[in-house]
Amino acid sequence: MHSNHTLLISISILFFLSHSSFSSPLSPLFYSLSCPNTEFLVRASIRSAAGDDPSLPGKLLRLLFHDCIVQGCDASVLVAGNGTERSDPANRSLGGFEVLESTKRLLDLFCPGVVSCADVLVLAARDAVALAGGPSVEVPLGRRDSRVSLESNVRPNMVDTSFSLDEMSKLFSSKGLTMDDLVALSENYAMELIQKCPANANPSVTVNDDPVTPTLFDNQYYINLLNRTGLFLSDSILLRDPRTREKIESFAKNQDEFFASWAESFVKLTSIGVKTGGEGGIRSSCSSLNG
Repeated sequence: MHSNHTLLISISILFFLSHSSFSSPLSPLFYSLSCPNTEFLVRASIRSAAGDDPSLPGKLLRLLFHDCIVQGCDASVLVAGNGTERSDPANRSLGGFEVLESTKRLLDLFCPGVVSCADVLVLAARDAVALAGGPSVEVPLGRRDSRVSLESNVRPNMVDTSFSLDEMSKLFSSKGLTMDDLVALSENYAMELIQKCPANANPSVTVNDDPVTPTLFDNQYYINLLNRTGLFLSDSILLRDPRTREKIESFAKNQDEFFASWAESFVKLTSIGVKTGGEGGIRSSCSSLNG
């Protein structure tokens, strides 16, 4: 009897730890008990927003990349204010902030203080891609939001316009990303291999790197590259180098291969430098460290 009672207590403790804020590993089931409708609510919010803004997938993917590449996927780029990551010239043309804030407010109506802004950003970007015809990806959850956001952290971790492929590869390697990841993620604005606009550019001015199927997530970007219709210097760098050209050719021929590679690379991107348990917090307002 005593041993059974001890066993029940042990099981209860393990269950609590596996579903509490002290749990470290990320898991697709992280919110299965604390907020079981998380993915449904995010998907519904993004579907509604994408109906009004077909460019939303690109915006959210850029936002996600700019978040993860600096100090990990911790929603630090969402924080507004002077001296924050968001205030750096490299981030001034980012968009999609309002959609994330409204999605976070929706989640907090049902599960106050449970879902992090970092997870909202990951899920929102994933769902926007799926809605645009891209692959549906299962992502682990349980990220915590950063308690700091510093403009000074951006430039040492961001791709520069003068970077060669070797320099880009070195930066991505330091984040756990390979050359194949670089090619797979370069289809969308998340992998901004080169800053597409100068630091003093008008944030309202946008460019389109896929004139054929601009609102779809597909392999047309790679077909365009082979047809020499890529718009940016980074495109020609990828095409000229034999280390990346072979992968470009494969993706141009086989969209299923591209989707599979992109899904794997997306999960790797969203796993960079994540904070879990007591390493971070849950912000009520994604744009404020005090929220």
